[in-house]
Amino acid sequence: DLFPSHDTDGRGLRHDSEGNVYSLTKTYDGNDDVAVITKYSPAGAVLWQHSIDQADPYSVAVDSSDYVYIALEDTGDNAVLIKFASNGDQVWNKSYDVGAWQGEGFIEERTSTRITMTLNRQDGAAGQILVLDIDTATGNVATQKVITNTQDNVWAAGIDTDSDGNVFVTGRYYDSGTSKWKMFVEKLDSSLDRVWSKSLETPTNYDMS
Repeated sequence: DLFPSHDTDGRGLRHDSEGNVYSLTKTYDGNDDVAVITKYSPAGAVLWQHSIDQADPYSVAVDSSDYVYIALEDTGDNAVLIKFASNGDQVWNKSYDVGAWQGEGFIEERTSTRITMTLNRQDGAAGQILVLDIDTATGNVATQKVITNTQDNVWAAGIDTDSDGNVFVTGRYYDSGTSKWKMFVEKLDSSLDRVWSKSLETPTNYDMS
């Protein structure tokens, strides 16, 4: 227990091809947020653990080669992505100064050479999310696209990909016409261009329009 006198908050959970589980946790050291990544064996034994000071964790991903990635936000609101080998060695640590976008990153492997991350605007009012396609070998941004929604206050909160390289993003937006928050799903193609956008209107009819 790293900080037994402070709260801990689970932020993500993934498994690898051997059945090991990676847990991403947010905790506090008395001064700043701390991110903790822990690898458990299939039997529940802790195999390794790393803590990252002054970091707010958001998501964890495991790729097809069992490399592990964690997305964090640093104290300057920058997005940070760290790659670990399956033995716990750090491969690279990258910070992305993305200006008006804050580091609430949600990540998923898209291809064997790309991991994709979504980011939100700091003000949330521009009706936009930023999608970064990142080279898994170097951590450098290969492609980035701004996805614009007709509504304000758009927040991405999850991401998935398929075998064709398409990207799916979900989150919420504020509908000023009804004064309610509504969920959305965006499908992007392998070039990160929009294919379609859907919204769940109300929790009573579940009509994806």
